[in-house]
Amino acid sequence: IRRGFVSYHVGDIPDNQEKFNPRHIEINNINANISIRSFNPDSLSAQIKKFSFDEQTGFKLNKMSMSLEGNKDSVSIQNVEIQLPNSLFELREATILHSGLDSLEQILDKAPLRLQITPSRICLKDFSAFAPVLRNYSDCVEMSASVSGTINDLLLEELLLKQNGTISLLAKMNLRSVTRPEETYLFGQVNNFHVSSDGLLHLINNFQKESIHIPSYFTNLGNLEFNGEISGFLDHLVAYGNLRSNIGSLKMDLLIGQRKEKNIANYFKGQVETSELNLNALFDEGNPYGIAHFGIDVDISRPVNGSFAGDINARINQFDYNGYRYENILLDGKFREDEFNGMFFMDDPNGKLYAEGLFKNSDKNSEFNFFAELADFRPDKFFLTDKFENPELNLSLNVNFTGDNVDDFAGHITVDSLSFFTLTDSFYLDTLRIETIGIKSNRKLTIASDIINGELVGNYSFRSLLPSFLETARIDLPSLPFAEQKKEHENIFSLTLRIDDTENLSNTFKLPFTVIDSMYVYGQYN
Repeated sequence: IRRGFVSYHVGDIPDNQEKFNPRHIEINNINANISIRSFNPDSLSAQIKKFSFDEQTGFKLNKMSMSLEGNKDSVSIQNVEIQLPNSLFELREATILHSGLDSLEQILDKAPLRLQITPSRICLKDFSAFAPVLRNYSDCVEMSASVSGTINDLLLEELLLKQNGTISLLAKMNLRSVTRPEETYLFGQVNNFHVSSDGLLHLINNFQKESIHIPSYFTNLGNLEFNGEISGFLDHLVAYGNLRSNIGSLKMDLLIGQRKEKNIANYFKGQVETSELNLNALFDEGNPYGIAHFGIDVDISRPVNGSFAGDINARINQFDYNGYRYENILLDGKFREDEFNGMFFMDDPNGKLYAEGLFKNSDKNSEFNFFAELADFRPDKFFLTDKFENPELNLSLNVNFTGDNVDDFAGHITVDSLSFFTLTDSFYLDTLRIETIGIKSNRKLTIASDIINGELVGNYSFRSLLPSFLETARIDLPSLPFAEQKKEHENIFSLTLRIDDTENLSNTFKLPFTVIDSMYVYGQYN
């Protein structure tokens, strides 16, 4: 065959020529030299000396050649060579022995199979017509492997992949009952997967159009080593592994599968546990991080034709930050489509914090609820401040809002029972409540507390308040270097504010002012 052409198109399906589409195929420049030396009821001998073609999406087969021999006892394919623009795949021999086997079922279960892939060069860029994400993958992978057993008991041994001496994989696999999916059993073992810091850089940039700068903490990970296993039936797989790096190790133990009887399409369940990770070694000198040790439990599932939902729990046994060691931190998150419900708890000798929240995405009726309680919190022990002597903070916080953006929010922020003590002073606030209601054209923001009370009423947008103030300053104070602001909303409002005795507040927090008698502020802005 010389200069052959084949096309196949389904007329009512759009054609995307950037990616291979089996419903729109155009193969050009078909050149082949195929000879069948014998073709009898009990034997076959054929040879493909050359076969090449170009496909419209860019896939190009430079050359394929092989020999095929078959008789009543065996079928053998030899000297397979496949050349792509940058790849060379070589299969020395693939043989299946079927002597004395009378049925297809017997051949699948009992016919010995032997296959040997000699060291071959695979360049993933050659397959970008099928996966466009590979179009910039310039590196090539050296591959070799051997396969034995039967079709329904395949043993893949000595699978070896290498890329530029920076990435390597040594693995094996046993696959049983391939032709009976409900009985298919898989056992896979990764003896070693190695990625150097340079290999990680190459791997990331192979998926980029232009090379990008990789942050130093990626290279500070050093060499990555992974080993693990996966086994089980396809609807119930058990996987575990160990990932090691310069800063520590991470262990994984997961269940992956499906439960058709319960209408569950996919599920993931298991644990991830770290050793003591040296986070300080990841970042530049002088960073605030130290040792971290944590574990994560996941239980996630997706019903048929549904979305993923489940629980994610984390335990932070140790986390060093800014010279302080945080311990005994629990996090719990439950999620489903358009909803997240979470909890945080820290039980530390220098402070206890409990927080929980709910976010429900429902467009304009979206909800955000948050509650937090802080007790016996000593900020100086956490190296957060050195301004006060023996400070201690207690408070509870409640936030409740509905709406899908800050200008549509309706709800309140409430702080209750706020107390702050130092060695010489103390301050107590019974309640502080900030509430907003209305829409942009008629909005009211109120603040009520023991010290400050007031309201902001009018037609205004929270997002455009600062730009409006800056534009006013630019017009009225032209000598100051304010850039012209884009006008997004016409802000017109009035302000009423009353500030009462702040002596305890000012003394405790060392403020540079004190209000002894009540102070009133009135204003209008347009």
